Amino acid sequence: MQVSCVAAISVAAVFLALFTVAAEGKNNYHGIALSPYQKNPANATCRSVDELNTIVAKIADEGFKSIELEYLGYECQPSSISTVYAAAKKHNVVVQPTLFLNYALADNKTDYELQRKALLDAVAQHPEVTDVFLFGGEAINRRTDTEANLRVAFDSLVKDLAKAGFKGRSTINEPVDASLAVAMCDLDFLGISLDPWYEYDPPGPSNVTEWMVGRITNLRKLCPKTKIHVTRFGWTSNATEWGPIKPSLESMGQAFHGVNAAIGNGTFGSIPFTAWEYDDQLWKFATDFLAAAKVGTFVERYYGLFDKPGFSFDDQVAK
Repeated sequence: MQVSCVAAISVAAVFLALFTVAAEGKNNYHGIALSPYQKNPANATCRSVDELNTIVAKIADEGFKSIELEYLGYECQPSSISTVYAAAKKHNVVVQPTLFLNYALADNKTDYELQRKALLDAVAQHPEVTDVFLFGGEAINRRTDTEANLRVAFDSLVKDLAKAGFKGRSTINEPVDASLAVAMCDLDFLGISLDPWYEYDPPGPSNVTEWMVGRITNLRKLCPKTKIHVTRFGWTSNATEWGPIKPSLESMGQAFHGVNAAIGNGTFGSIPFTAWEYDDQLWKFATDFLAAAKVGTFVERYYGLFDKPGFSFDDQVAK
């Protein structure tokens, strides 16, 4: 029996309405993304071992169960990855390492090999701490490489991870394009990025949850048997206004709190959510295709949820 799009939308709306009571006083996000870099406005400066240890302890204390570790293989490695793994093990938090692939593999062989080695070394030392492996798919979304090329590299790396002791799940992250998602239905799970600012028709902070339900419902239709993991939900606090998005500390708190309550109320079922990200990264530039068209926005700098003047995660999100 086929279900019309209108009926599917109505079902989603009813499903959302059933869970309108807020889940108060608890952080319901499964994980949070962590950059190995300080939020230095001048350049990308590696965090110290002491800073990383303090941050991981803070993440655990806030109730997060996982850390999505960004940028494997860059100049901060291997010290940052080994420090995060050791601290995560101490605080009973799992690590979800991400290989960041922004351009074609053929043009990034050196960087890719550095990331690959850092990942395999870390997993070999701490296989029990590695929960999910994410093969960054921005190269696919930006069409700088093909899904076929990345899939070959991904399959090869997964085999090597298994040899290193990895027993967790793995995916090519961010398959937001419908055709790409279908090509990845056989993966352990679908990693999807839900970042409204990068949408051409974005939601505002008051209806971001309903928008997410629609996106997830559509993805489930494409791959009904594949689990979904929201590997990035972010809301910038400082950028050019974009449709109903008026970036501010208040709108960030409203969006994150609404999604946090919806997760706690079961709106998304058992789908785990990773919040983007721990702190602002002021060294970043507006290099993304949409951000670059909005001169001076530097949207990627202001996704931080902690160590942010005027913003309290406990008071504005997990309240």
